[in-house]
Amino acid sequence: MGFSSAREAKEFLISRIIDEAQRESIPLSEIERKMLYFSETGWTLPDIMRVNDEFDRCYDQTKYEKKIAHLIRNETKRLRKQNPDNAPRGLARLAN
Repeated sequence: MGFSSAREAKEFLISRIIDEAQRESIPLSEIERKMLYFSETGWTLPDIMRVNDEFDRCYDQTKYEKKIAHLIRNETKRLRKQNPDNAPRGLARLAN
């Protein structure tokens, strides 16, 4: 699968993480979903600095990162089980 831009790739990965959260009934708040778009250098949401400030005030970054890593690992396992020959290899590395 190819992407025409980094933004398109980012949006694809974020959609996979959100889908996995829904499959596992793991709630992601609006702030948590928006933080998936966070970037200091690349494309991001226009209000990301406000979102980041709220995240810093209200969330535990370590717990959030563990939650997202869990979702990435499980999504990768699910994809590998469904189609071992075409499952993404690099997605799980993001979770480590």
